[in-house]
Formats: sequence, C-alpha cells, structure tokens
Amino acid sequence: RVTWDRLRGASEKAAEDSDIRSQASSVLRGGDAPETISLDVTGADRLWIEADDGGDGYSADQAVWGDPILVKISGESVALSSLSPSCTKVGWGDLCIDRDHWKAPLRVAGTVFKTGLWAHAPSRLAYELGGEYLRFSAHVGIGSQAGAGGSARFHAGSSILPSSVTPLPLGTGKGYFLQERTPGCSRK
Repeated sequence: RVTWDRLRGASEKAAEDSDIRSQASSVLRGGDAPETISLDVTGADRLWIEADDGGDGYSADQAVWGDPILVKISGESVALSSLSPSCTKVGWGDLCIDRDHWKAPLRVAGTVFKTGLWAHAPSRLAYELGGEYLRFSAHVGIGSQAGAGGSARFHAGSSILPSSVTPLPLGTGKGYFLQERTPGCSRK
C-alpha cells in the first residue's frame, strides 16, 4: 500500500491537487439504532462506502446502508441504490439492492428502509460521481436479521484524485491509505 506521505513524496503535485473527504460512524452492533452519515461530495470523482468488521471478526456483520441518497448540483435527489457501483467487494454473500440477503426489506433496529444496500462486512463499494453531486447521506447499521450479533464501523469517503489512485478508508483514525486500484474489488 502507498501511504498519503509516500504519494506526496512520489508526486507532490498529484497529492496537492487531491481532495479527500471522509466520515465514519461509531462501531455499531446488532440492535443499535441507525446512525446517519452525511458527506460533502461537491466536485468529487468517486464515492467510497465501506463497512469494516467492527474489530471483532465478521460473524453476522450485516451492514445496511439505509435510504442512501446523492444530491445533484441541480438539487435532484438520486437513490444510491439506483446506480451501479464501479467496484464491489462484499465479505460474505452478494451485494443486495433494496432488500437484505433473505429478500426481506432492509431493517435496522426496527427502522425499515425503502431503498438501500446490504453488503456483509467487510465490504467496499465505489461509485463514479463525475463531479455531478453535492452531498451523500445514508442511515447505517447492522441488519435486524443479525439479532444482537454483528458489528461494523461504516465509512464514506469522496475523492478528487488522479485516476491511478484509489482511496481506502481503514477505520484506524489515521486517515486514508492510497494504492493503485483495489485488489479483490471486482469491476462491474
């Protein structure tokens, strides 16, 4: 992996011209109320959303991104689940759109979401934004099917980066690491 400092040393101009914004939730456990992530994506090329395993392994880590919305520069709201990710990595099962793995509505601690994503942690999804959006928001939490099990920390990041570099939020509080493309992340 190439750290931000290494990228800066390798290409001072690329690093200075890059803009990375991010937000993370606390570690959420099965039964916890959903938290809201809201991120400025103005001018961003890419949106990355990720759920890690909460630091205790990936058993029952049913990560739900409830009612994820992108707001266009025009003010129009677009459901993230209506867009195709450019990169998908899911820890178990498949990425599920507007339902959970068992084809049930997306639910976190009794809150039901009409739209959203179910991606078992550890998971990472990328969306190409093309500078067309202002804001991303979503309600995040562990799917109700997990009961009291499961945990995850949710991350959202937007970037304006050279095309050869991809942000990878690690959830360590140390910011972003960067690397050339993303091994294990399939392109759709």
